[in-house]
Amino acid sequence: MLHLRKAYAIVALSLGLSQLNGQICWTNINMNNIGGCFVNQNERQAQIFDRLPLALSDTIREDLKYLATATSGFHIRFQTNAPILYMEWGVRNELTMPHMTCVGIQGFDLYYHDSNTWRFVNAAFPASKNSHARLTLPSMGKTNYEYMLFFPLYDGISYLRFGCDSVFSILPPALESPKKELPIVYYGTSITQGACASRPGMSLTNILTRRFDREFINMGFSGNARLDEGIALWLGSQHAAMYILDFMPNVTADLIYGKLRTFIAGLRIQNPKIPIIILDQPPLPIELSDPQIAQEAQEKRLALREITQNIMNQDTCIYLYSTDKSLGDDGDSTVDGIHFTDLGFMRYADFITPIIFKHLEHEK
Repeated sequence: MLHLRKAYAIVALSLGLSQLNGQICWTNINMNNIGGCFVNQNERQAQIFDRLPLALSDTIREDLKYLATATSGFHIRFQTNAPILYMEWGVRNELTMPHMTCVGIQGFDLYYHDSNTWRFVNAAFPASKNSHARLTLPSMGKTNYEYMLFFPLYDGISYLRFGCDSVFSILPPALESPKKELPIVYYGTSITQGACASRPGMSLTNILTRRFDREFINMGFSGNARLDEGIALWLGSQHAAMYILDFMPNVTADLIYGKLRTFIAGLRIQNPKIPIIILDQPPLPIELSDPQIAQEAQEKRLALREITQNIMNQDTCIYLYSTDKSLGDDGDSTVDGIHFTDLGFMRYADFITPIIFKHLEHEK
């Protein structure tokens, strides 16, 4: 409860309000300033930085409640002329995993806007349950630069504040980027959540956020993209430009037959005509060394094609794409035969980018 109270006190203040603490002027965060999140200040989550609202607590599985505490896909925008950015934050779980970096799990990374693109500055590395960081900025105290800070992919945040020397200032962004338009919702597995990006900015939805200059909502649930109807009904009540469904590694053929049609019906509540992109399972390297996994993957692919084709006969805005060529053929796209390296995420982003562009044409 102590961390929750501290988090609430911090996020209740608006971006731009500062508190002098010695020579550092600390800036506190309003949840409404966080991008990559559907839930607004009036629809408060169970905890401050959860990805799902409190209203879902009685309708979803415990595993989903826990995974929703991870801040994957969140970012915050600001501008500053400071040469140094100071950060303090706390994580909820002190989660570690042998196949993923601590900065990807618990840390932040920072980008600045330059010549119509976002460029990496540095990462804020976690040290313990409560961490501090000091990042050197390209603004160098001369002029305001626009920044975007990406949140941890696998742990939750109990509080966050950042600041600068009191002779400088941290202000709300002057540039609308990513643009505030209908977001793209990306539903998927541990890979969608960000495993195993070396740092937050290298996860798929964060790459796509920068590439498309619009918000992507990360609905990746590690090991739990099992087509839960409660998730679909909530997502279907939100306004979106597109849904991308990338769930295949977490389901069985029986789940596809039994739940995909209901899941899609839930998404259609308020968005009856927007594109729904369904991605087949990519040929993961682990299939080469595990015949049982390879056989199950093939059975799932056949089930997906059959049921999706049936659904497409009634819904002309659903599209199924093979991912055969999405990761290359050298095996370097994964860290363990399944979860993506940074190279894997970039290859996958390159694969899906033209698909997204094609189906955004309905906005024109």
